[in-house]
Amino acid sequence: IPVSAACAYYFQKHRAVMRAVRLRASRYPGALHHFEGDTTANVIPFIPSIKAIWSSHDISTMILKATHQIERELRLPSASKAAHRREARFYRAMERRLACSSNLTLCISTFDHKVMATDWGCTTAEYLPTSIADDNYPPERSRWSPRGLRLLSLGRIAHLTSYRSLEFLFSEVFPRLDAATLDELRLNVVGDCEPGSERARRIMHLAEPFADKVSFHGHFEDPRCHYSVNDLQLVVATDA
Repeated sequence: IPVSAACAYYFQKHRAVMRAVRLRASRYPGALHHFEGDTTANVIPFIPSIKAIWSSHDISTMILKATHQIERELRLPSASKAAHRREARFYRAMERRLACSSNLTLCISTFDHKVMATDWGCTTAEYLPTSIADDNYPPERSRWSPRGLRLLSLGRIAHLTSYRSLEFLFSEVFPRLDAATLDELRLNVVGDCEPGSERARRIMHLAEPFADKVSFHGHFEDPRCHYSVNDLQLVVATDA
């Protein structure tokens, strides 16, 4: 049941966000409050007096299902079937209530918009694709390097999309390439490596046979410099 106590259990910052939003609402009556993702937006149903926009990044239950699958694959202690079922029931109820409680729900994909508008009956859901143009930052090169193809993977490697993408590359794609083709490739992985994460450790392990082809660069505040020195950005996630 998506009551406040349950939200506080599944979202660690629930109570802190509630306090912050109520403080802002008292200072600025009638203001429009914008929430990124469900980690903060989960407070919206419990403060009905505010005008709220929820920028939804994903369908939570789909992300949860993929996350649970990874936990089972890695045999993590959290991979309890009963706990997973309870969490899935909570998220199914929470995300629908959240979408219908928001004055406007923004979806970044037509798929998500269809689920909310058609399957959930959310009349406030709208499709708004997100991309940021930066015409003042042109790439340094206009053609692929004759020294080979430089590939970019951008994102925290334990994040679902990056994890599945790199897992697929190292376990299914790179092993199928002949030696001459593989020798022409360089993969630059930009994003937090998080050595304490089981997901990150598995990606590092899968990358070991290709150590001379893969470079892990860690986190960058401004990753635009990597766009200018790579030929192609890869996103080959099997769950996203």
